[in-house]
Amino acid sequence: MTTDKRVKFQVCLSNAEIEATTCSIADTDHIVNQLDKEIHGITSKDQMLFTKEFSIRWVEFGSWWQAIGV
Repeated sequence: MTTDKRVKFQVCLSNAEIEATTCSIADTDHIVNQLDKEIHGITSKDQMLFTKEFSIRWVEFGSWWQAIGV
């Protein structure tokens, strides 16, 4: 690695550290939601709502399955 590239890397690293330590909780939440959208297609809040709804429907299905005697 050349000296010039090393200096640029050090500056980028320093800037990232400063930016990371000055983020508010709202900024951090926004970043997490953006990453969730980009990686999973939905936010973590939406994932939790889906999991909750799925769990409810799974219990209802189990009850129905037992009720029909299968």
